[in-house]
Amino acid sequence: DVRSKLHIDSAKSFHLNLGNDRPNITHEVCYIPNSKDYSPLNFLVSNAKRLEDIPRTLVFVNTVKNSQAAHRHLRKLLPESLQALVNFLNSRHSVRTKKTVLQRFCEATTRLLVVTEIGGMGLDIPDIELVIQFGVPKSLTNWMQRAGWAARLHSMQDRAILLVK
Repeated sequence: DVRSKLHIDSAKSFHLNLGNDRPNITHEVCYIPNSKDYSPLNFLVSNAKRLEDIPRTLVFVNTVKNSQAAHRHLRKLLPESLQALVNFLNSRHSVRTKKTVLQRFCEATTRLLVVTEIGGMGLDIPDIELVIQFGVPKSLTNWMQRAGWAARLHSMQDRAILLVK
């Protein structure tokens, strides 16, 4: 028993399991016709005219190649003045580049970040509005961890979208 190992007197304490329920995250599953077609992500930037039009978003993908392709696709949809608001992060970036990319995302000068597994490690950004998983994640646990990056501020009501074929 954990209590006895930690020398917690059960007569003088109580156990409150808050669980990991996140009622401020709305989970959605959307089917995509093809995992090589990034057009299901178009809604993220299609009406963007200024920085505030792009929600603070993490788009998780499963491979380095997908991170680069999704990044290119999304940037092409934006006017040149807004293209720098979209970036990507994967294991092939140098430590210095990773630090710069994450700093820009933390400061909200990057609004949309396409990431592989490495991108979610060590993040503590409370105001991410939207998390998207493009393609089937390795496991349900993996998806739930990624979805958990949305709405770290309990006052926010945000979305986590799973886009799968």
